[in-house]
Amino acid sequence: TTAMLTAINDLRRGQRSIFFLATNRLRAFDSAITRPGRFDMQLFVGTPNLDAKVLQLQQKMAAFPIPDEKKELAEKNFR
Repeated sequence: TTAMLTAINDLRRGQRSIFFLATNRLRAFDSAITRPGRFDMQLFVGTPNLDAKVLQLQQKMAAFPIPDEKKELAEKNFR
């Protein structure tokens, strides 16, 4: 935590800076990092809903062609 805060402070002294900190566990960040006034803005992005997850899976799987017989089997089993 101390090393991260030092690095952030050193970078902020120069030009305008943008920092991205990400976690799937907000409590993992030390309160010294997330205290009010440390950053000008904090953006919280929630977890995707089912439609968004399906879209993500479709986009990831687009690179892997699926044979027609497998598609037919999947459609038959999941209708």
